Amino acid sequence: MNTLSIKNSFKKLATITQLFFYILLGTLLLFSCKQEDGKSLNLLPKAKGGRGELILVMDSSKWQGELGDAMRELLTEAVPGLPRPQPMFTVRYIKPHLFAGLLKQHLNIITVTTFDTKSYGSKILQSSFTPESVQKVMNGERFQQLKRDEYANGQLFFRLFAAEDAPLIEYIREHKEEIRSLFDKEEKLRVKADLLSVKGNTTLQENLQSQHNFSTFIPAGYRIAKDTTGFVWLRHPEAKIDRSLIFAYQPYTSETQFEPANIIAWRDSIAFQHIYGDPQNPDSYVLTETLDPVISAPMELNGEYAVQSKGRWKTKNISMGGPFVSYALLDKSQKRIYYIEGFIFSPSVKQREIMREMEVILGTFKG
Repeated sequence: MNTLSIKNSFKKLATITQLFFYILLGTLLLFSCKQEDGKSLNLLPKAKGGRGELILVMDSSKWQGELGDAMRELLTEAVPGLPRPQPMFTVRYIKPHLFAGLLKQHLNIITVTTFDTKSYGSKILQSSFTPESVQKVMNGERFQQLKRDEYANGQLFFRLFAAEDAPLIEYIREHKEEIRSLFDKEEKLRVKADLLSVKGNTTLQENLQSQHNFSTFIPAGYRIAKDTTGFVWLRHPEAKIDRSLIFAYQPYTSETQFEPANIIAWRDSIAFQHIYGDPQNPDSYVLTETLDPVISAPMELNGEYAVQSKGRWKTKNISMGGPFVSYALLDKSQKRIYYIEGFIFSPSVKQREIMREMEVILGTFKG
């Protein structure tokens, strides 16, 4: 073989070797992407879990101490307005060494750790922090981290951490409303996605738009119980759950119409006139339960000023009762104030998730 042939052979070998290198590099990069960025490649499993359910991972000694008490205060406070107390979230406590497999694919996960303990469980949780992150934690610069789709699609993964228990307990108690709101909003987004994935009652929706000049999503199963000037009552009766939606409106004249006492007075006048447990019994009209105060708070609903109220209703003859959630809101373009409400009668069924559904439905309202 002459020198030229040898040179050509080496060139071909170099080309083949280079090509093989690039193929191998590309394969390794692809594998790396799949491992580190599975969510962008849509390789993660779908998150699982019941509505309002949350996985809480922390060292057992912390769970049994004051830090655990702070987490219970945060997540298991009773939902306002329900006749039978239910916690805001159903918490499943998991020890760190058991946090694996399907548990990592849950919809809602919170991990809690501090760096003042070297127990087995704490070390497992601490190992997920980089040295740079640890330094920031020890300096008191960070207390929380939110990640989406960490182990599964549709997952909310939230970490709480600090150098010691005391500052983390203080942080949790100072920020409890925003942490609760974070998971509550996520749950409502999931409920909304489920509701809107099924065709609503388009006939009713079109009727509300044409007859009353407002729009809202109405799930299938609702029917008109009463429809008159300035008022609509829709019902979805089932064997164990009777859902109701009411919509009332009147001219907006003063800011005082948004005062909680005036909102409840308007509610009671609407119910007295239109809503009866038994239309044949005049003493079965609906009114607001006063044994427990109605909880009211200003907010924004689809860009309009609103006041949300949560409480309980009963009939005058006390034969029926249940929870309600409502919004009084302003429609500047029509110079109207609306009162919209969802209430249920379900004496034998847990009500937290049904009421979350009612909030989601009312949240689609637009005047």
